[in-house]
Amino acid sequence: FMGGGAVAAGVSELDYNDAGGATLVAGLLATGSHSGPRREELNTSAIHDTLTHLVKRRHLVDRLAEAMRQADRHGRPLAIGMADVDFFKRFNDRYGHTCGDMVLKEFADVVKSGTRLGVDIAASYGDAEFMLILTHTDLAGGGEMDDRNRKSVEEMDIVDEARHLSVRGAYGGHQYEPG
Repeated sequence: FMGGGAVAAGVSELDYNDAGGATLVAGLLATGSHSGPRREELNTSAIHDTLTHLVKRRHLVDRLAEAMRQADRHGRPLAIGMADVDFFKRFNDRYGHTCGDMVLKEFADVVKSGTRLGVDIAASYGDAEFMLILTHTDLAGGGEMDDRNRKSVEEMDIVDEARHLSVRGAYGGHQYEPG
């Protein structure tokens, strides 16, 4: 995407080890300690962020590896993009965590809105960072999504105590070349 290039097959910088909650949830699911609706709730919370409803980073690694295998199999490029809320910590400190949560939710909604259901992946990558995996999409296609997301974020109407707050984002990405 903006300022991007090709990325090698290795994605070691995405490796993530959560020795806490995910291990506990996985253990409960594996032993069948919970069933029915509660089991589904545990499974969903292990994979999706509760605020943004996007896939969590630890699940993203598996999804990215699968998307790269599919790109190799089909001989089609894969666009991998990052989006970040500009100056989020300063924004969060100035207006409070409730307002910060509204910004994250709205920003995540924008990021997800441009994805194709069942084809692309939008994930929570860090505190105010998001990752997009766009299958069968080249760098130019990823850049077009960046442009649409940038416009949508700039049009977001975040209201806090009768103040209309302006939010900006930073965007970038790379193209994975199959092979």
